[in-house]
Amino acid sequence: MISASLVASGAILARPALAQTLVHGAAADLTQIYAASGPFAVETSTDDWLDTARQRSLPVQLYRPGVWQDFQPTASSVRHPSAVGSAVPLVIYSHGLGGSRAAGKLWCEHWATHGIASLSIQHPGSDREIFRDARGNLGRVREAFRAAFSLENLILRAQDVSFAITQAQRRIALSAASNSTQATPQDRLWAGISGTLIGVGGHSFGAQTALVAAGERRPEISLPLSDARPLAFLGLSASARGAQGPNDASLAPRFGAIRRPFFCITGTEDYLTREDVNVENRSLPYLAMPSGGKALLVLSGADHMVLGGNPQESLRFFAHGTGDNRVIEQQIKLSTLAFWKAHLHNDPEARRWQEHHWAAGLGKTGTVAQK
Repeated sequence: MISASLVASGAILARPALAQTLVHGAAADLTQIYAASGPFAVETSTDDWLDTARQRSLPVQLYRPGVWQDFQPTASSVRHPSAVGSAVPLVIYSHGLGGSRAAGKLWCEHWATHGIASLSIQHPGSDREIFRDARGNLGRVREAFRAAFSLENLILRAQDVSFAITQAQRRIALSAASNSTQATPQDRLWAGISGTLIGVGGHSFGAQTALVAAGERRPEISLPLSDARPLAFLGLSASARGAQGPNDASLAPRFGAIRRPFFCITGTEDYLTREDVNVENRSLPYLAMPSGGKALLVLSGADHMVLGGNPQESLRFFAHGTGDNRVIEQQIKLSTLAFWKAHLHNDPEARRWQEHHWAAGLGKTGTVAQK
């Protein structure tokens, strides 16, 4: 299904060569720029992709930058960050337990306004269908969580991510061949999107999926699940479930092979129940990874649900954060955008912002560590 805005625009990525648009302020003002919506309209489309090798159908939703909206330059000589580069990066986004392809909507839409496309995929077996008979009953919700949070589903999810990357690259190639008789209208939606500037992100079980795709090693998994194609990764509410603190000997071999950039985000109240993993555990993957493009953002008062990026998919049972969700969401938007721009666009201004202005921009809303 194609959105009305996409049909109206003719499904063409209209950007004046990602024009050298000017905005008010200096490089230190990037915090405000990254937090605000960018100059592109957001175009969305939904589809269902069949992995014939596994006979597994994946619902997907594509968010892409569309027409360049009215965006007035000023006398400043500073280029708008969205004007850097000509290719449009692609982020594959994986939902948490009980989610859908609508997960991460706030993040995906924000990235799209700044020239970064994303594909949110839905994982059968650990999606919202697990709650079909459990809504309104906390006991049944917990039972559904326990049943779906399995090694089998984690493996399927990692394979879903690799399949989605392959499918996206195929459609991008077809969209570039204007005379291809094999290209469908859905294929043409991919025009202008890069098949090499790829990132992978996710929330909760989706963050665990991103960790495995990035190279997390588990002795109970013998299949090769790491994918060499993504350049960078994002884990909202990632964890080192099962580890017994920062001195656990299993952490180094488990996360030591993750050498590509990885951004972990958690909150001081990021747990489902008091018995669940807490912020200390969710910091362990970052601490155990080797240096090089790694970051850990801890947001004050943020609970597990707000990090999911779609309030409509939030389970009220687990919403207990004491922070201002609007402020938390803004920090996630600007921080993730800067991360993708730094490591997918290779934007030097984004890198400088991370090094020199990120921590100051957080104020009392959180802390950031980098290595």
